[in-house]
Amino acid sequence: RESLLGPLIMRVAQPLPAASILVAISVFSFVQAKTRLDDQAAPKLKSYNVDANAITVSGISAGAFFAVQMQIAFSSTINGAAIVAGGPYYCAEGQMTSALTSCMSTGLIDMNGILKYIKAQEKAQTID
Repeated sequence: RESLLGPLIMRVAQPLPAASILVAISVFSFVQAKTRLDDQAAPKLKSYNVDANAITVSGISAGAFFAVQMQIAFSSTINGAAIVAGGPYYCAEGQMTSALTSCMSTGLIDMNGILKYIKAQEKAQTID
């Protein structure tokens, strides 16, 4: 297959800054790797004997935040959660600032707002 960067590099008349060259190399490497992956069939996943009524999720710190999201969003499937050093569902409310500030301090979390959001999402059937 022809490289996607060949025509791009040929059109450049002046020297490129080092950062641009690194980006170009990264893009080239990604395109080449993706091309090789697209040409191969994905291996079949193994099957596991899992009791669908005994699925739990757990996490520590950032993993605990993720585990809470999973437990609430898929509560009909997730039968339990072990949360260590994590926060409540929808704590950041989609805002990075909240994730880095109020979610890191229990006294600043708006639990009433979060509960209101959860009830609205449940009613809209976007979570279980």
